Amino acid sequence: PISTTNHKGTQGSVFAVDDYRAINPTYGTATDFKNLITTAHNNGFKVMVDWNAASTGFDHAWTISHPTWYKQDYNQNILAVSARDSDLAALDYTKTDLRTAMIAEMNYWVTYYDVDGFRAVSAATVPIDFWNRATAELRQLRPLLFAADFSSAAASQYSFVTGYNPAVLNVANAAGKKKASKSGLVDALLSTQNNYASPAFGLNYITNNDVNATTGSEVKRVGASAKAMAALSFTAPGMPLIYSGQEIGLDKQLKIYDYDRITWPTTNATQTFYKKLVSLKSKNVALSSGLYAGSLTVLTTNSKTVGAFSRRSGTNVVITLVNLGAKKAKVSVKMGTDSGSYFDLITGKKVRLAKTASVTLAANGFAVYSTVAAN
Repeated sequence: PISTTNHKGTQGSVFAVDDYRAINPTYGTATDFKNLITTAHNNGFKVMVDWNAASTGFDHAWTISHPTWYKQDYNQNILAVSARDSDLAALDYTKTDLRTAMIAEMNYWVTYYDVDGFRAVSAATVPIDFWNRATAELRQLRPLLFAADFSSAAASQYSFVTGYNPAVLNVANAAGKKKASKSGLVDALLSTQNNYASPAFGLNYITNNDVNATTGSEVKRVGASAKAMAALSFTAPGMPLIYSGQEIGLDKQLKIYDYDRITWPTTNATQTFYKKLVSLKSKNVALSSGLYAGSLTVLTTNSKTVGAFSRRSGTNVVITLVNLGAKKAKVSVKMGTDSGSYFDLITGKKVRLAKTASVTLAANGFAVYSTVAAN
């Protein structure tokens, strides 16, 4: 449930937690959520929940029973997180009892609902030693995945297996402004590989709830390069993140403080494209993450606008080429030991890539080749 004090819009912020153990009645009941978890697990899915440990809503019971758990001014008034987030009451992690209580609240969702992990929001504003303790204690229950909405070496050392990786987003934003460069693409690839000590890995994204709400959908922001950037997010080191509506090409800036529904088509071309990417990610182990991540090799091209790279795990290989230019490009790629027979992701047909391969890419286009065929 969402606190009503200081709330914004008709709904309020979903992060203004009124009760950590209750469910927003707009979404349903505890039984509904248990059924959702069971059905997801029966179909091979894991379910994570967002967790805001940094603040609560101003109507949370702790504001009355434990006001000292919050940051306060000189008059002992509980402080908001910021002027922008005036509906969020800032928690004070110098208080040991707060830390114990917060871990107990998270424990409840694992033991009662059987969730598989947490995505920590505003995670960087909470001390890393709290996350280290919380994740260690909760993982004693069973294996859990912890994701953060930021990335740092300290965060990935013990607590978070994955965190937001803005490198691909930066390339996508540049592409949308027709300012993307081959060197920028290479830098993004290397950072996705080098900034995460195994078994941690980055979450690659071209949109998410914050990006969509502040700058609009990737359809408008990234434009003609949207599919190429999606392919990059799936084949670069790390794990792709898909935000609501991205897989159907939703051209809508979703509201964050109001209920804003999505009309889902039975199927469309964008959905078919994303299904191919998901199939490729699942079937070719070269695109694995963490301990099993395929190696990355940046391939040399003779084009100023086309970047290319390979991912390899044993005999399993994926080759990705991205044209960052607004004109069709016929490019030569030095494949070296990656030369061989591949399946074209889009056509499904087999192609032969020579040691110096010649490939033609559409303006703002891409090509993905795999030793394993995608559906």
